Amino acid sequence: MTFKLSSVLILGSVVSLAGLVGSEVAAQVVAAGRAAAKPAASAAQASGAAPTPAAQPPAVHLGPEHPFDKVINPFAMERSEKSDAGYVYWFFDKQFTGNGKTLKLSVVRPHEASHPHHHHVEDEFWFVLEGKAEFYIDGKTRIVGPNTGVYAPSNVEHGIKNAGESDLEYLVIKQYPDVGASK
Repeated sequence: MTFKLSSVLILGSVVSLAGLVGSEVAAQVVAAGRAAAKPAASAAQASGAAPTPAAQPPAVHLGPEHPFDKVINPFAMERSEKSDAGYVYWFFDKQFTGNGKTLKLSVVRPHEASHPHHHHVEDEFWFVLEGKAEFYIDGKTRIVGPNTGVYAPSNVEHGIKNAGESDLEYLVIKQYPDVGASK
């Protein structure tokens, strides 16, 4: 399994937005990013003064519920779980944060699907790392390759199938509402 720096950077962006802050906040962040990308001379810049940094919330520190050694989770095949179509690896299951946020790697053998088309209350994000994925979302299909993010809103029917000749590897980012249950 190989990870490219661009994949990690894109994943970081997806996790930050999908950090499951809500669509309004994500839209504000995207809009702010677009506005910041446009060159505009402020009065301070025109006068030659240094621009003032944007206000940021104060930094917080890791608490006892998330010690440093637990917030970094390298892949370990011996901790993966077999599935009908390959295997999964939970980098962070829904008990980890206590609020149901998860990050999971799914690996699916060629021409197989991780599960039948279905829907559920949670929004779901995917990020394709390797292979060719056929995504079914709301009655339509599209085949995508690596470095592609896909999203299914709450209660929209969706499914994923490996459309290639090699293993399909993708990340699943989701927040479960029933935090007290198992993975």
